[in-house]
Amino acid sequence: MRKMLEDPIDVGYSAAAKSRPYPPWQRATVFFLSAIIGASGIWSVNALRAPRDASAAARENLANQVDERVAELDAHTKKNFELSEQIEQTRKQVINEAPLITDQLAATGAASGVVPVTGPGITLTLNDKDTERPEARLKDFDFQVVINSLWAAGAEAIAINGQRIGPTTAIRNAGQAVLVNLIPLNPPYEVSAVGDPTALQAAFAKTRGSAHLAGLRDMFGVSVEITSHDELTLPAAQQIRLRYVSTEPNPTVAK
Repeated sequence: MRKMLEDPIDVGYSAAAKSRPYPPWQRATVFFLSAIIGASGIWSVNALRAPRDASAAARENLANQVDERVAELDAHTKKNFELSEQIEQTRKQVINEAPLITDQLAATGAASGVVPVTGPGITLTLNDKDTERPEARLKDFDFQVVINSLWAAGAEAIAINGQRIGPTTAIRNAGQAVLVNLIPLNPPYEVSAVGDPTALQAAFAKTRGSAHLAGLRDMFGVSVEITSHDELTLPAAQQIRLRYVSTEPNPTVAK
């Protein structure tokens, strides 16, 4: 029993297996297959480790494109700097040759809102804080009417709660808020206008804006106060981005 448990294979089977010879072709086949499997494994490892020619070429192509774009950017930046210097030199030359242009540039800058403005003027303080009805709140249309009337009355520069009004300024409603230059404003609203205080008040009283404010005061209880100032300072408007420009062809003069 112990012999069967320790060595379950019969002695005859072991002896027959040892005495049976393997033919040469079988040994050669096993050796050949082992060599093929080993070579395949080595080739696979080398193929995975070695960089692919296509990937290397693609990376080199991308690197060359990046270098070209960087060179183009540097060239454009240099050209832009040179043109800016030429524009500045031309501007200084024209101003020195024609002092009248300086006053024209100052007036144009004030009207367009690209430069700060300081001078006498008036302030219209509008307050709808005490109104209980939503329809009584001041809206973008109300401010548009007042602003246009101030321009018509001779205002040189206008701002609402410190937000300068320029050619590209948008006054819009967003829910219950009024946006000027995409900045929400809160009451009380101070509409400041630079110009002769006496002339501005007299001219504004005859405009549609004055009548519109009187209607808001009588119908909805919006408070309106006009104050004169010896000096007002209005900040510059947001930077204007030039998106499109064109020049007219020079007319030919027949001799």
